[in-house]
Amino acid sequence: MHKEEILKFAKENFAFYKNLFKNIDENAQWIDYPLFEKDEFRKGFNNLITNKGISPCYLLTTGGSSAKKTFIPLSFSEIKQESISLGNSLNKNFFFSNKGQEIILDLTHAGNLGGSFLLISKALEHVNALSIPLLGNFNEQIALEIANNFKITTIIGIVSNVDRFVNLLKKENITINIKHALFAGEKLYPDQRVKWQETLGTNSIQSFCYASVDCGLIAEPLLGDATDQFKVLNECAYLEILDENAIPITKNGVIGSIYITNLYRKTLPIIRYPIGDQGSWINYRENTFRLEKRNSLSLKLGSIIYEYNTLFSQLKEFLGGDFKLQLIANRKDSFHLLNINIAIDNCSYQRRDIADYLETIDEKKYRLNRNDNISLSIQLIDSRDLIYSDQSGKFKTVIDKRTTND
Repeated sequence: MHKEEILKFAKENFAFYKNLFKNIDENAQWIDYPLFEKDEFRKGFNNLITNKGISPCYLLTTGGSSAKKTFIPLSFSEIKQESISLGNSLNKNFFFSNKGQEIILDLTHAGNLGGSFLLISKALEHVNALSIPLLGNFNEQIALEIANNFKITTIIGIVSNVDRFVNLLKKENITINIKHALFAGEKLYPDQRVKWQETLGTNSIQSFCYASVDCGLIAEPLLGDATDQFKVLNECAYLEILDENAIPITKNGVIGSIYITNLYRKTLPIIRYPIGDQGSWINYRENTFRLEKRNSLSLKLGSIIYEYNTLFSQLKEFLGGDFKLQLIANRKDSFHLLNINIAIDNCSYQRRDIADYLETIDEKKYRLNRNDNISLSIQLIDSRDLIYSDQSGKFKTVIDKRTTND
């Protein structure tokens, strides 16, 4: 559907959108419609899905930048349409040989990918290849047996899972030669790329799509050495890049915030929704863009998002009083490191008290001794020990030191 058709359908069928757009003239231009506010979306979720009831569907949870999980209903026909679009893109870009010649090791089922594994596994049903899924937790013994007994031609998964598989092969002194290493959901760093090339025997290391549980399938990759360049799938999404005043950017190379309108979801329409990333147009007319970074007040570690304002509010409820919060992300080997630095005077709590409190909010996100590729540290420090901007003299709220590895 066209974006205007989705807009009309949402206004006519959902109380949430009818209220959101109540002051908008029916002859208004697209840019006159308000942007989607995630907090309001979560508050109004019950109205969204119960206005006329829900047909049989999947109810997916997002990975979420907040402890307040968002549930996304997706009808069977919508997931089918989405998976066919992704399957066609994969066939066009990677699997254009005859059936039976390609064998995919599918690592998307193992680990933390929220509901996205459903889209990918369904998409692989439409790919010209034999797919071998590694199910449940990452079982190293089974992964090695697959590597030794099948001539894998492609590996697909989130970066942390593919990296874990590569580290396992290196540990066992095993090298294989595949055609493609395909990833999504996380950033790939240059040192990881080199390691993958050496161990997997391929230079075809690509992000295979740009998508989210909230917004659905958005774009396919522009093939080449860069893994941050995409072309919008026009049958799936309408993508806007907006400046700080919510004005659409049409000039190539100018960075702004990415907003998505899904063009096929009617169970839960998504209109002018902030996906949380920043991007710039490579060629506005051709709908090609570069993914730049997360919005400045959030950090993505692996597949988990830590949002500064959300964490600050959560700590405010526990600590009370005045304090300063600084988040610092770094990398060591295959691990993402997050330092949660709290500067507060006369604090009556210990670090362990704060850690225990955060774990009650979201154990998966805030557990200090994690068993995946993320390590968290909480520090109570003097405000003078925070990192400050050389230009403004203000302390920096979010610092991503991983970018120095690019």
